[in-house]
Amino acid sequence: MKILTGRLGRSLRPLGRVASGWRSAASCCILLSAALTTVWTQSGQLPFGGDEPHYVIMSVSVARALDLELRNNYWWDARTREVFGPVNAHALPTTKGWSPMHTPGLGMLLAAPWSLAGVLGARVALSVIALSLLAMGCWRQMRDSISPHAARFAVLGIIACVATIFGGSQIYPDLQCGAIVLALVTWVWSPARRTLPGWAGYWLVAGLLPWLHTKYFATSVLLAAVGAWQARRDQRRPALALSVLFAAGSGSLMWWHLQTFGGVLGWRRLADLGTDPLRVLEVFLGLHLDQAQGMFFQQPLLLAGLIGLGHMVGRRHPLTVPWLLLYGSLIGPNSMELNWYGGGGPAGRFAWSAMWLWIVPLGIWLKDERAAVERYVRPIVLTGLAYQAALAMQWVPAPSTLFPRYSELLWERNSLFPVDLRHFVPSFYFWDFETYLSHPPNVVWVTAAVLLAVTGFLWNSRRRIDYRPAGWWPWS
Repeated sequence: MKILTGRLGRSLRPLGRVASGWRSAASCCILLSAALTTVWTQSGQLPFGGDEPHYVIMSVSVARALDLELRNNYWWDARTREVFGPVNAHALPTTKGWSPMHTPGLGMLLAAPWSLAGVLGARVALSVIALSLLAMGCWRQMRDSISPHAARFAVLGIIACVATIFGGSQIYPDLQCGAIVLALVTWVWSPARRTLPGWAGYWLVAGLLPWLHTKYFATSVLLAAVGAWQARRDQRRPALALSVLFAAGSGSLMWWHLQTFGGVLGWRRLADLGTDPLRVLEVFLGLHLDQAQGMFFQQPLLLAGLIGLGHMVGRRHPLTVPWLLLYGSLIGPNSMELNWYGGGGPAGRFAWSAMWLWIVPLGIWLKDERAAVERYVRPIVLTGLAYQAALAMQWVPAPSTLFPRYSELLWERNSLFPVDLRHFVPSFYFWDFETYLSHPPNVVWVTAAVLLAVTGFLWNSRRRIDYRPAGWWPWS
């Protein structure tokens, strides 16, 4: 018996290490985010505004009446201030009453947490969901790229940042979408064997993704295409048969939109997106490199993903094209939003749905160049954590500093940095949508970002890597 239990323990030990690889990192970040959120909420330091009250109003309606007719909910809340108080309703009159202007998935997701603990419960629940999925997806990518110890440390360093510790508690769908997409992508692209229950979950979640926001329809379709390609490579016909679950998710939203608003996109129209190229380019660049809105300043460790992308292009990696399509489907609509950078929401939130996909090229580069770069993982991650701690000294005492203050004047606008440093980092807050092209810090930093990608493209390796295993690789 002792021999059997000893062997069983040794066989299960690697599984425990794998689990702890992401769970320990997720637990640390969740506890920190939940503690800060609780203090801010109870002290009134964390603003509750923008679109957040309207998502919670949907949660109230679902929890109490199992419907999305919001007129009575807005009326009642205006008198009781249970959620927010009097507010301009984000609802449209339809044949079904006052129907929500916001896609209802997030409101439905938060119905149970709100019933248990109100707004604080909803905020903490979102932190748990987003940080758990991000840690799990990041771990899947890192564990196959570098040693287990380095991978565990890298997961903590990547997910412990302002976009998650602060952003995880924000009642918006952007971070949730980014976490879900990363989890799905790393699962379907993982070399591990995919089970039929796993496929069922993949199809269902990918199909339900647009319920978070209509703009994720394109991403949902691309995830379906990637899943079909991978299922064909796996030669799993039952997995393809389960794709009916995807149709149930996306089809149900289109049906609800048609029944409520008379169009598959709801009340939204493609014409609502901005098309001026200079404006779109400024917001696109700002979502990456602006001193408040930019994902690479909110988490600079992801800058190495630019090297990874250049590396993928140079090696003709088979995931290059699907990665670019998925990334474009997430960052493109947010770059074309007329309400630039997410309006009254937290700074950078329009970047959060796409930013975590940089973990994929980063992991591929680390894996291919492991012998050359793994020794630098620990000091780089430590530097990244020190950077996040320095930023936290500014925003933890006053979380409202992480909300936009739109001004072309550096000393008036919001920023992650003190006023004296703002002249040296990019600013994409020029409302003529032309001046940003000649602003010196913008030119320097955009050039540096391009050079990182070029460095990855030209990276020398002593060995030729063949990414084409037996099977069909349409993008090789």
